[in-house]
Amino acid sequence: MIFSFPLIGVLLFIALSFLLWMRWRMKASKAKFALSVVSSMVLCFMFGLSSMSSTLPTAIISKFSEALGYGPITTSAPSLITFIITLIVLFFIYKFGVKAIKNWEAPPRVSEIELEEKCLSNSVAALSMEQLKLFLKRQSDPIASDVASNWKEKLAETPKPIETKDLLRDMLVSALSELRLPDDGWRDEDRIWIGEILGLTKEQRKTVIVLILDDAKDVSNINTRVDNIQLKHGNLKNCRVFAIYLSHKDADCDVKELSVNGVNVELYSSRQLILMGLDLYNYARELVIAFENTLVGGTNATLQDSFVDLNITTDVNSSQSAPFEESFKNWLERYSNGHIAVTGEYGQGKSTVLMKYCVDWARKFLATGKIEGRIPLLIELRGQSPCESDPLTFISSWCTRYRLLPQQVMNLIKSGEAVVIFEGFDELRNAGRGFYRHQHFNALWKFAYPNTKLVFTGRPNFFLDEEEVNRTLRTQANRGASGESYTEVWNLKKLSTEQIEFACRGFEPEVRDGIISAIADNKDFFDIVSRPSMLPVVATIWPQIAELQLAGAQLTGADLIERYVQAVFSRKEAELERDRVRLDAPTGSRYLVLPKQVRELLTICVAWKMSGLKYKNTISRSEISDMIRETYEIIVTMSKAEGVSPDVAQGVIEFEKRYSEDSLADRVETITTEVCSAGLLINDAAGGNTNLRFPHKQFFEFLVAKGIAIISDSNDYRASVVLSKSSNEKNLFTRLRNENNSINYLSECIGQDLKRILSIFTRLYVAMEFLFALLLYEAIEFSEVISKKITNKVGEKTEQKGSYNFFGESNSQIIYNSSRLIVTFSLIPLFIAGFLIARSDELKQSGLTLLVSLLLMLIHFLLVLKSPERRGKIMITFLRAHWNRAGQKPKNLKHELSLAIRSMLKGKVVFPNNKIDSDVNYSLFVYPAKDFGTSKTKGTKN
Repeated sequence: MIFSFPLIGVLLFIALSFLLWMRWRMKASKAKFALSVVSSMVLCFMFGLSSMSSTLPTAIISKFSEALGYGPITTSAPSLITFIITLIVLFFIYKFGVKAIKNWEAPPRVSEIELEEKCLSNSVAALSMEQLKLFLKRQSDPIASDVASNWKEKLAETPKPIETKDLLRDMLVSALSELRLPDDGWRDEDRIWIGEILGLTKEQRKTVIVLILDDAKDVSNINTRVDNIQLKHGNLKNCRVFAIYLSHKDADCDVKELSVNGVNVELYSSRQLILMGLDLYNYARELVIAFENTLVGGTNATLQDSFVDLNITTDVNSSQSAPFEESFKNWLERYSNGHIAVTGEYGQGKSTVLMKYCVDWARKFLATGKIEGRIPLLIELRGQSPCESDPLTFISSWCTRYRLLPQQVMNLIKSGEAVVIFEGFDELRNAGRGFYRHQHFNALWKFAYPNTKLVFTGRPNFFLDEEEVNRTLRTQANRGASGESYTEVWNLKKLSTEQIEFACRGFEPEVRDGIISAIADNKDFFDIVSRPSMLPVVATIWPQIAELQLAGAQLTGADLIERYVQAVFSRKEAELERDRVRLDAPTGSRYLVLPKQVRELLTICVAWKMSGLKYKNTISRSEISDMIRETYEIIVTMSKAEGVSPDVAQGVIEFEKRYSEDSLADRVETITTEVCSAGLLINDAAGGNTNLRFPHKQFFEFLVAKGIAIISDSNDYRASVVLSKSSNEKNLFTRLRNENNSINYLSECIGQDLKRILSIFTRLYVAMEFLFALLLYEAIEFSEVISKKITNKVGEKTEQKGSYNFFGESNSQIIYNSSRLIVTFSLIPLFIAGFLIARSDELKQSGLTLLVSLLLMLIHFLLVLKSPERRGKIMITFLRAHWNRAGQKPKNLKHELSLAIRSMLKGKVVFPNNKIDSDVNYSLFVYPAKDFGTSKTKGTKN
């Protein structure tokens, strides 16, 4: 044979040498190097196959070789050893390739730039596929230009200062719409604008002269200037004359009209011009009404009744906190190019604390009619796409809502007399990809006129990593030193106990007292209500909480955690519904691209993947992307099936239509951004730069239990397929081994039916272990009785019999471990006997030796692997959770073991006092799975 062992070996040697040369010289592109890595792995695998003896792959290759006329392949290398060595070599080639690609230092190619936008620039598979496409198309992969490779570094320039004459002219024209001052009407020597004021007819038109003053103090020079103008241009009595100046914090001139040698001069400050063109009264009233009348949650308390000033930490000084209101006022008084980004987790009060500042301004303005300081413009970014329009067009829709003139609002911003608050940058439309996020913020920075202050609010986990935060928000400290615009990041702190008590002042007395009492007794409950948005949720359902507490439920029980989780997801939907009703917002303006049920399911999948990877409430963003990529097609197909909720089906179809021209990688990135920034997840700096976590560990523990409830439900929901696909760990109990709280939550989510999570095989095995433990306990107890009789200490038996903590105390642990050893070693004789039988001459001659031996080995190791070391502790914790909620307690250890055995055999929790089943609706815990319908094929239990 020509194409055989020696030739493949030579080709492999050449491929590996070429691989090392490319890595050393870095002459080729990353894509070519990746394709070489894949090619080397394929050749290595072929080399390994051709080296094996008497194996199926060798036989198949040999047949092909004979068919091609090259003759059979014959090798003598041991197959198993060769195969293992081949796998080891493949692993090292792959690891070498991955490390080399991550550390690649050559100039980037065009293909790499395109993959980088999809977060695949270091993927061996993606790079190889890209190079293969270029090879088949016979196209080259040129080095990318600086423009293409450095688009992230291309930041929009902030606006330059506008000349006072142009700014004042724009303000006057906006205030008096019939006025016309053309660009060629400026006379620099006299510092005047010459134009006309339109009338119904040509005869009614009047010449207009506009004097530009330096400030209010310059009013005293008007006489001289008017006289000089009349000397040059003739009498001004038939003209309409204006004098305007730029006013700052100093008081405006009280004089509104002057008479100079028979010429009437109308005097206006820039602030007066702003008021003439803007109905700020309407805007201010809307702010106050919203703050005073908007109810929080389902309570009777308004935002005003429950508001409490929050504390912040800054990126400059993260160790000390300061009141937000005081820090904000100090920042406003600083004349610099510094702006701020107020960040916080979901429901932490970002919107409310800035709305309070706007309302304080509005109340002062409505009371005095005067503008003091900068005017706050509270612009919601929800559903907006600023990169698709110029600044004037972008703010037009917002201006229309409050009957404001867009051009005059822009004049206000240009004059440096505005605080532009961009509220909710994590809710921007089309912000799922890094490129669009970059473009959106470039568009927002176009509002950063000199002296105008910008405020951004949103969740920090909206961005991919710290590098994107620095680039997009321009947080680098050296920017301020060089005079460029920059941003300080302010992080909102959670509520303290005192702040929670003050925030509850508007609630009903029994609700307020109940919450205050609960936060003093339960730290986990305090962690939940320390978010301003969670307080009204808790207050709304407090009567149910109090009722559940009387029944023995915990403040952080599964039922309440489920309600908390639902409140988080429903909050965003409520905002979108409000926009739809109040503003008649179109469907395409939604910044949330997925239905609520899909986002919730994917959030459960995140927790499922965390536990499958044995992480403790932390996961990298890339792992979330991988999970979404693996489940995307399943979710899309499932969402179109019969029995799926119309909301889910319609939402997924709209998503596909909206992003039909995007690649799978782009859609995955969009979905990843939404799951990470519009749900429960928050940043986890301790886990890694791109890591995320759930804000409370009990959320993670509960969602793991909820995932098990969905997978084990008898309705066999289609959503369980998505969960299974999201993690490679298929054993449910591996997830529960070190998560006692998840076990407790699971007992609430599935009730007393053990058959949902344990097959009959496992239940029998667990029962057998409990039986051995019981027998061992009886033996120890009997030996103690004999010992006491001998030592005349029989009376001590009664005192010690009450101790029954099977897994909690050292003596009980010895009993447990001993019983497990008994069970395990009792199976060893079975294996040995079976193996000897299989080796007998009769079976050996019949050819069944291997089959019988493997079968007995399989039975033995299945029993050992499914041993209660994994499930015994879990099941006893599960049973105790039920007993504790029912207020029942076994009499002693013997009674506990007896109940555990009976529960395993019956497949249902047996209570110490023979408690009768209560009617509990567990469907609450399989939401949103039921909205995706059920499958006809029944799943198997673990």
